[in-house]
Amino acid sequence: MTGIRDWDLRPDGNLLIGPAIGWDTAIAPMTALLRLRYALSEEEYETGGRSAQVVLTAVQARQLSEDLRRMADALDDDNLPHGTAQ
Repeated sequence: MTGIRDWDLRPDGNLLIGPAIGWDTAIAPMTALLRLRYALSEEEYETGGRSAQVVLTAVQARQLSEDLRRMADALDDDNLPHGTAQ
């Protein structure tokens, strides 16, 4: 996992982030497919946003699910100070 300083930034220096609108998954031969829908503006949100489509190996899919579970657990437990990246 990369540090947060390696992430994409807006011209003003803030993180280039937006809400997840949804996701879709599919299984293909020997891989898992993930389509993450998100929006970078209110207009995009209202029109369905944009998407990133990636192919994952079984190992990558397991690692991603474990990372997401850890983040969700930390949010539930409020173990992270605000603005902290893992």
